[in-house]
Amino acid sequence: MADWLGQAADAWERGDREATIKLSQSAICENPRDAKAYKLLGNGLQASGNLEAAEKAYQLGLTLTSDGDQLRGELLANLGGVNQRSGHWDRAVEFYAQAIAIVPDLVPIYFNWAKGLEDRQELDRAIAVLEKAAKSCPAEGTVWLQLGRLRCEVENFDGGRQAYATASQLMPGQAEALFGLAHVWFYLEEFSQAIATGKRALDIDPTSAAGWANYGVAHYELGQVDEAERCLGRSLALDASYDDARWALANIWLHRGELDRGFGGFEARRSRVLPAPDLPVPEWDGGDLTGKTILVYGQSGLGDMVQFARYLPLLQRRGATVKVAVPKPLVRLLGAMDSVGVVVDRDQGFSCETLGIDCFTTFLSVPRFFTRSPAEIPQSIPYLSATASDWQPTLPQPDGLQVGIAWASGKQNTLDGDRDYRNRSCPLAEMAEAIALPGVVLHGLQVGPDAAHLRNLPDPLSVEPWSDRLTDLADTAALMAKLDLVIAVDTVVPHLSGALALPTWILLPHMPNWRWQLHRDDCDWYPKMRLFRQTKPKNWSKILAKVRRSLIEFKKKS
Repeated sequence: MADWLGQAADAWERGDREATIKLSQSAICENPRDAKAYKLLGNGLQASGNLEAAEKAYQLGLTLTSDGDQLRGELLANLGGVNQRSGHWDRAVEFYAQAIAIVPDLVPIYFNWAKGLEDRQELDRAIAVLEKAAKSCPAEGTVWLQLGRLRCEVENFDGGRQAYATASQLMPGQAEALFGLAHVWFYLEEFSQAIATGKRALDIDPTSAAGWANYGVAHYELGQVDEAERCLGRSLALDASYDDARWALANIWLHRGELDRGFGGFEARRSRVLPAPDLPVPEWDGGDLTGKTILVYGQSGLGDMVQFARYLPLLQRRGATVKVAVPKPLVRLLGAMDSVGVVVDRDQGFSCETLGIDCFTTFLSVPRFFTRSPAEIPQSIPYLSATASDWQPTLPQPDGLQVGIAWASGKQNTLDGDRDYRNRSCPLAEMAEAIALPGVVLHGLQVGPDAAHLRNLPDPLSVEPWSDRLTDLADTAALMAKLDLVIAVDTVVPHLSGALALPTWILLPHMPNWRWQLHRDDCDWYPKMRLFRQTKPKNWSKILAKVRRSLIEFKKKS
């Protein structure tokens, strides 16, 4: 007598679904009450995409099992999988719950259940399922691995660290958990730990392009740019199409002032960070613009757009009619530029056809066509006007040194954006106390939620509140024109005062954005800007003490 069931099981193991179906059918003909044969038949049918027939096979097998039977739990789990694939999610969940009650250590049940919840964007429930799996199967490293990944998805990095650490202990010869753990250390801003863990992972798997890139970026965050460049080069040697590494390399080149390849490499941002806008006209390739109308589209931060607005006159000199689409805070400010024909509110919608647009570019893409070295940075400053607003502010305390301040960076709804906000922002009370000198009047240039910090400023510190009257950056420019000095963290404020050719002091985190380079106290982009740098991450006290001493000297000379 042929062992049809054993042959069907072998066929399933080697991935031959057609043979699985035929052999399991033969096994059923020989013994129609063998539940295992129905399970194998259902597996083959499901793999072939015949979900309805697969469910029937599993249901028939289920009638041949008893409560608490291991095989019954497996059939229930498979019924959950079939219903999940068929789109019957509620039924799938019922089957999964019944299966787990019988076989709580059957890991694929949890994985399928959690995957379904993840696909439905129910991440908290998916995490709860995996946490249940970790409790039932504490020695299963893959469970902890997936739990770490999902916890990081919801920005529970402490929980992610714990899960990845457990996975790495349970799977000591595998690199995936260590790569995940290094990633967690990065977002916890423990860069030395990220480097140490990343090295352990790369010792196991030196072929990971993503691993080398993340390892390099951790070095970059500690200011170790040469080592970062080497690691990112290894990443690209493994995968020349890995744009995350190319974009990170571009930041290093820009940090060094290697603007030609830096701005060229910066286009790698398009793959994930800032895709090209979806517009019905071609993107400008640097060619002839004579007689053409070009739209310059603002898709980056407000500071980027203010910094690179200096290139708009250069586009006009190429023969173009320049039109601009930017967020509302910039509409009046850029609309006052002689080189700009029309400015539209990007977020209100617009028609390229109505505007007569022939091609487009973005603020971040323009510099690569004009600036190959710092010597070629346009230096026609001021290039923005303080008269873009019809508002003429009256200072309530006209006597004394008038100093505008901004203490918080702009917030972006991304992990990296949130980290930048935390690192760049300085506590208002700490800043105000450092620069509160007799004869110095402080003016709040901050807008948005962080402007409310003024309400909690302790006595006797005083900062003039202006946020309610600053409706856009044209109003901010009008106020700045009344000031003697602007002191701000890295946000749009110092870009604006720099573009207006006003004395500006910028307070930078330990590892600043590429445009401020490294180790310098001056700036190629704004001739009247002075740079103050943290000597240690998150330490504002030393930098503010230096600002205070400098302000005393500035006041004496004013």
